[in-house]
Amino acid sequence: MYQVKDFVETAQGLLFAVVDSVTESGRVLVYLRYQRHGLYWQKLSTEQAYQYLQSQQPDYLWHSTRLDADLQAVPQADIVRHYRPRAGLASLLAQPPMDNIIVDLQHLCSLLQQKGISMDSLGITGSCLPGLQQNSSDLDLVCYERRVFQALSTFLIE
Repeated sequence: MYQVKDFVETAQGLLFAVVDSVTESGRVLVYLRYQRHGLYWQKLSTEQAYQYLQSQQPDYLWHSTRLDADLQAVPQADIVRHYRPRAGLASLLAQPPMDNIIVDLQHLCSLLQQKGISMDSLGITGSCLPGLQQNSSDLDLVCYERRVFQALSTFLIE
């Protein structure tokens, strides 16, 4: 099962963010975020992503009849790795921090736990989910429960 904010990776070295939890004709609706070049990943702009897919992977450009929209969609058979925000956050909290972004994430989560917010209802997405964060990266938390979201909102306002 795919959820919005998950990431999926293809054998071609493409990393997509999932944009809809409903699959269509065996395809996951996605948005291309990164392309692998050897050992490194390049973040793609919207224009770069579309141009790449148009020239190199046109079968990933898809018309959704359900949404009546032209989107990007990856056949499930092409997915070699599925990144899930909840599992990603749990993993990052259980290991020694690799960089200052993860130090900040662990500190933030510790503060949230002190306020009684369960990490089971949260996940990490964006560049941190596949481990591509840089010093300028932000923290993209995902909240899966309305009650926890309200508690987070209250905490952040304080």
